[in-house]
Amino acid sequence: MNAKTDMKLSIQEALNNFQTRPFVDAAYDFWKVLGYESQRRFEEVSYTYSEFTEAFSTRHQLRPVQALKERWTKINLHFQLTNDEIREAGSFSVQTTIPGFKSNSVDSNEVKSYIFASIELKGLHATRKELVALTREINRCFAMPVLLLIKYGELLTISVINRRLNKRDETRDVLDKVSLVKDIRYATPHRGHIDILEKFCLGNLDVSSINQLHKAWQKQLSIRELNREFYNQIIAWYRTSLSIIRLKFQCQLSEEEQNETKKHFLVKLLCRLMFCWFLKEKGLIDSSILELFSDTDVPYPIVKDNDNPESNSYYRGILQTVFFDCLNEPKKSRKLDKGKIEKYLDPALDLTVFERIPFLNGGVFNRDDEFLEDHCILNNNIADSDISIPNKIFYGWQAPGNRRSDDVPGLNVILGKFKFTIEENTPLEEDVALDPELLGMVFENLLAELDPDPDISRNARRSSGAYYTPREVIDYMVNDSLVLYLESKAKEKGLMEYGDNIRFLVYHDVVNANEKRFDDFVVDALDKIRILDPACGSGSFPMGMLHKITRILNLVDPDNSKWLHLKLEPLEGKYRDDFGKHLKEHYDDYSRKIGILRDSIFGVDIQPLAVHIAKLRFFISLVVDQNTDCSKDIGVMPLPNLETNLICADSLNDIETDIFEEIVSNDLSRAIEEYYQAEHTKAEKEQLAERISTELSNLYQSFKWGLKNPSKDRLKVFWKRWFMYGNIACPFFHPECFFPRVMKEGGFDIVIGNPPYGGDKISPEVRSSLGLGSNDPYGAFIARFMNFNDFPTPLKPHGVLSYIVSDTFMTIKSHKKLRRQLLDNYIHKIIRMHPDTFKQVVNTVVILCQKAEPGYSIPDSHQCLMVDMTNISIHKYLDKFLEILYDISDAEKAVEYSDNVHAVFIYHQNIIHKCSLLPFFVAPPKLFSLMHDVGVDRNPKNKAERTVEINGKKVTLVKLSDIASVTQGLATGDNKSYLFQTPESGPTYRSIEPYLKYVVSDAELEKISQNDNIRHKIINLGFHQSRSEQPFDPDRWFGGKYIVPYDKGGASYTESGWLPNYYVKTDFFIDWSSWAVTRMKTLTIRERDGKGSNAICSRFQNSDTYFSNGITFSIVGQYAPTFRYNSSSVYDIRGSLINVTTPYLQIDNILSILCSKLCKFIFKALIYHGVAAEIDAIKEIPIICGNNDKIISLVRKIITKQISDRYYDYSSNEQRQIDKIIYELYGLCDQDIELVEQWYARRYPRLVNNALLDDQESL
Repeated sequence: MNAKTDMKLSIQEALNNFQTRPFVDAAYDFWKVLGYESQRRFEEVSYTYSEFTEAFSTRHQLRPVQALKERWTKINLHFQLTNDEIREAGSFSVQTTIPGFKSNSVDSNEVKSYIFASIELKGLHATRKELVALTREINRCFAMPVLLLIKYGELLTISVINRRLNKRDETRDVLDKVSLVKDIRYATPHRGHIDILEKFCLGNLDVSSINQLHKAWQKQLSIRELNREFYNQIIAWYRTSLSIIRLKFQCQLSEEEQNETKKHFLVKLLCRLMFCWFLKEKGLIDSSILELFSDTDVPYPIVKDNDNPESNSYYRGILQTVFFDCLNEPKKSRKLDKGKIEKYLDPALDLTVFERIPFLNGGVFNRDDEFLEDHCILNNNIADSDISIPNKIFYGWQAPGNRRSDDVPGLNVILGKFKFTIEENTPLEEDVALDPELLGMVFENLLAELDPDPDISRNARRSSGAYYTPREVIDYMVNDSLVLYLESKAKEKGLMEYGDNIRFLVYHDVVNANEKRFDDFVVDALDKIRILDPACGSGSFPMGMLHKITRILNLVDPDNSKWLHLKLEPLEGKYRDDFGKHLKEHYDDYSRKIGILRDSIFGVDIQPLAVHIAKLRFFISLVVDQNTDCSKDIGVMPLPNLETNLICADSLNDIETDIFEEIVSNDLSRAIEEYYQAEHTKAEKEQLAERISTELSNLYQSFKWGLKNPSKDRLKVFWKRWFMYGNIACPFFHPECFFPRVMKEGGFDIVIGNPPYGGDKISPEVRSSLGLGSNDPYGAFIARFMNFNDFPTPLKPHGVLSYIVSDTFMTIKSHKKLRRQLLDNYIHKIIRMHPDTFKQVVNTVVILCQKAEPGYSIPDSHQCLMVDMTNISIHKYLDKFLEILYDISDAEKAVEYSDNVHAVFIYHQNIIHKCSLLPFFVAPPKLFSLMHDVGVDRNPKNKAERTVEINGKKVTLVKLSDIASVTQGLATGDNKSYLFQTPESGPTYRSIEPYLKYVVSDAELEKISQNDNIRHKIINLGFHQSRSEQPFDPDRWFGGKYIVPYDKGGASYTESGWLPNYYVKTDFFIDWSSWAVTRMKTLTIRERDGKGSNAICSRFQNSDTYFSNGITFSIVGQYAPTFRYNSSSVYDIRGSLINVTTPYLQIDNILSILCSKLCKFIFKALIYHGVAAEIDAIKEIPIICGNNDKIISLVRKIITKQISDRYYDYSSNEQRQIDKIIYELYGLCDQDIELVEQWYARRYPRLVNNALLDDQESL
């Protein structure tokens, strides 16, 4: 037995002690086993509620409801843990108000001590909400965080709070996230709880201070870590199971199609079983038929042959019964198949376990006719030998026996290792257990596994959580959207004074007890809210909305009377009374959520499985608030039919109806409303679905869906399958008919989500109809709801759009049309996020916009809040991330701020129109004046010259394209045949070493560049390798030399942060012999590859500029673009050339500007902030008119040193002088310079040795 096992046994014994020993003593011993003890103890250990309030009310007076006053017995203050107990060091003053205790304050970076306390509550159960509120109340009474052990009934909970300094009021601290290890059964602890507690032991944490301990706890209690551990085991199970299962199909499928179907089946099976696991946590499904093994690892008597790993008995006997005969069948019509019972089930199994399983309705357990095995119990012709969904994928890969296998665990065994909670966590309240959000996380990751492209699948396997929006981001976007919606509603009603109340309510959960009129306004506004996620995936954003609206309703309508009245009022008399009676039998949040889901939240996704998962999550959220009682026949109300609110369709495509829409859509609307109700029998649902499919067929008679010989009946089959089962996607989204009630009200109030960034490009038809210039799908998801074209938009005027999307639309040329559309609406916030927000190298932004009235001009007074958080990783620096989001949540009170880590800028939206690029910049608005090229003073003799004013100084500028050609060069079509490279640069092409004698010298290249006649001959015909070549031309003979330097660009980064600027010789060379040039100009794709077209492989772009002097640059890499003198030779498509065409600006002067920090700032912050630089973007760089002799001299000095030392550190020497001069030439003041330098530090921390970012403790 190893030390880890010994520790787990000790933890279990310590928990068992709570059965027999006094609570205080058992608690002391429990902490001691975990490694936590101290001699710093309170003089008085135990306090009643009144005693505690009297003793510790200096900082905070307990609020009776939040502190659970009626349930208190006593609270026990055990000891204070300080650095003295963690390490023998430091001296501290004594806190006089708490004898024997050291004082400390919580600051933004450090926790200096913890109080360990325990409290015993009356009652058998406690909700997460109650325990979190209690934790916060007790913590408010102390200057240091309090770690609570809470006992109620036969359960324990450990509660840990994260605290930090309030930046706006340093006398107070902010109570952040509360993490709970909840409902530990001390008599029979779950193995998942034992595992968590073992990780929590002090001896397993590598810490030397309380602050490190606090951070270690936060990591060990991280849901992300738990999810990652779970996912790694699930994905291993999935891949192995995929190679094992065998299905029976209704028609002939190719091997690839069969494999894809098996993948979908496994994902659906996984999600259904996980759903049942959550129901088990609620007590709605007997644990024995899911957990399979007892605590002593003995299998429960469930199926006859659990020792036969190849048998299908568990799937066919248990799971199909649970899925299809129970959860999908009302109790009054439920019948178990006797033949199946006799064939598969153990005679010792108590069949009442199936009778107690509730009917949930909702369609997610409908038999899916895509998989014939779902119908196996109805088709006696299918033998077990025809399919294989064997016991071993549930029990584990093992030899026959009666012990579970941990070597290759089955799905149920994996699920049994972890603790589950049925209530979804929030960013500020976490139960350290797997919550229903896990369904979404697992599915989003498995999407890549479902993709037939092996590259996508391989990439997905390198990281988990890669496609899932972090919960904290969702929470922030939900809050911002609701604030903007409520403020708009208040404005409509002339209640502008409600602004502060709205923000305090949504952002801080604060309500004014005397504001009944405000409370009524909020309830009424939330009753009318309509929300859409057009790419809902597994439902993260809709779930975030559901939780937040429910929370707000708890605050403004605590007795639920207003909400119930609004939701029941439209219903008919008897039905209203009966439904109201049923709702009141459950917790208030149930009726709140039912109303929200029925009327307010809608989702669309093109993935059928995604919609399936979203429905499951909504159902779990409803089940958690049902007041179930096994003695009263469970008491679970059938769930609503969410097919009417969550649909599978392509949000970007629309279609015209074939007949007058209003008449049919009225009938359709009534049928959909009726279908939503949960009380229908199966026959009634079938009839309603038939009616709905008939109406849809009438509306879309010309819709063929790729059917062969389509008929009205076949279309009806499609529509019925689409509506009832959701296992196929509708290739268009017509909101007027799919969500008729919402569109009759004017459309949606909020559109929110995380639309896809890559994947399939949009069709030319969609791009044209939306008035876009790019094929990127995320841009279409924005335009679908924000444009004013003929294409109808489902978003109301004044409606809110909140997305997290790729940031490329902000500056890239192809998205200029999209930016123009957005500028016709209100832009409230754009927040640039860290690239690892999705654990992928993708730059994202959160955008918050509001649709304007058609034809309405945005007033000059409207301001945008632009935030740069690209250095704040949500995964590494969560506290800092949340702190900044908190500071900018209230846009009315946000202030401009900039440092080396993040920045906040506020400017008037309409100034973007002053630059023809229309860039959405996150930078100081004053410096944006350098980009103004619309409505500015221009030189009447040279219209290219424009004059702008900055800090009272007039600065004359031209675009780089006005003084130089900026061009791309050659694409050889067969690099390996023509290129050479230096050995140190890599082995991709031939080494140049054996061919150095054939390389044309710099002096000879200069001679060629100065003679246009020779230059054009060389460009078009190449060099002679031999005098025997005919016709021989002396101008092309250079002693047999035929290889020239090749400016290939290269990446603009190195490990040291050195930038290849000014003068850096290329590492690449190209064969420019007569043979090579002729071959490049004539070689076809078919000749090169042995197949393909007869098109020429190469592209001789801008060849008239080959062998010219100029500036080359790199367009890829972290630091791109970097600029340097070219080789006066041939340049690549990625090497590019700036060929100065004006005589009045010297090339050295231009090069100094291009290599300056200010130019880097202008280009990346104001012109184009993508990773790879675009040629057209480089043309926009503003160049100041006139030469400066001093910087020209400094440039020549740098080049002289670089000739002898390639890696000369110019940035620490001459570059500083150059930057200073250029700042002055462009009119910047000291404050402007500081902002640029801070931007540079944020963008390129390696280049400025940004210690703040290197030190994790500082964040």
